[in-house]
Amino acid sequence: MRTSATGRATEAGFSLLELLVVLSVIGLLSGLGATLVGGRGQRQAMREALGVSEFLRHARGAAQLSGSRRQVLLEADGLALAGRDGARLRTAPPRLLDGGTAIDFYPDGSSSGGVLALAGADTRVVVEWGGLVHVAP
Repeated sequence: MRTSATGRATEAGFSLLELLVVLSVIGLLSGLGATLVGGRGQRQAMREALGVSEFLRHARGAAQLSGSRRQVLLEADGLALAGRDGARLRTAPPRLLDGGTAIDFYPDGSSSGGVLALAGADTRVVVEWGGLVHVAP
């Protein structure tokens, strides 16, 4: 402890108020940063889900045009269209919520149906029995 010229004791350091202000500013900045980063992840997940839904719509159209059943296989690195063209879409590991490993599309436009979940995303791709494909948050 130091003493001043008047003989009073002085202490070096920060007051409690100064520390609280600094901690509040740090908390606000970290919260803002987490919000910005989280929003970017949500946009990426939505883009990926839209890509998956477009791939599934392509498979439905291929079944209708060819007049034969088309099957979309779920693989560890994405989706694969079984058959002659063998198109592939690389995504986060997808899974069907009912535990299946493929979605079938039929020549009349209908499908086996299912809900696809992509790893690390809250967004789902829904394939209705009638063959319609859409993204659901």
